[in-house]
Amino acid sequence: MNHVITTLNKKVILLAVLTALGCFAFTARTADKENPGKAKMSVWTGIVETGVVAIGGETTGVILSTGGGDRYELDLGKKRDSTDKSKGKSVTVQGTLEIRPGVEGAERRIILVKSIKEARANSQN
Repeated sequence: MNHVITTLNKKVILLAVLTALGCFAFTARTADKENPGKAKMSVWTGIVETGVVAIGGETTGVILSTGGGDRYELDLGKKRDSTDKSKGKSVTVQGTLEIRPGVEGAERRIILVKSIKEARANSQN
């Protein structure tokens, strides 16, 4: 009987450890690998796309497409109304990059926007 309880305890402990590791693996991480606790403020320039949809609602609905072909989701928080004027225009975004696991895609690159303004001509990244 003690052997059965010990085996059961080991399975419960193993399950708890695997669950904890799984939760840790799926938490959002910042893109600053040198200082994981502090996300580095960066600047991107590109064209704003709005009204973007994805399966399961897995998008912020706003995308920044850079001249280098990179695409980032924009998390505008309370600055959401600023994209109405920026749709289709070149903008400069300042914020921090956060990498989140995706359900449909491998990962989502989301810029947590601190500021967004219309870019000067010929300043695309």
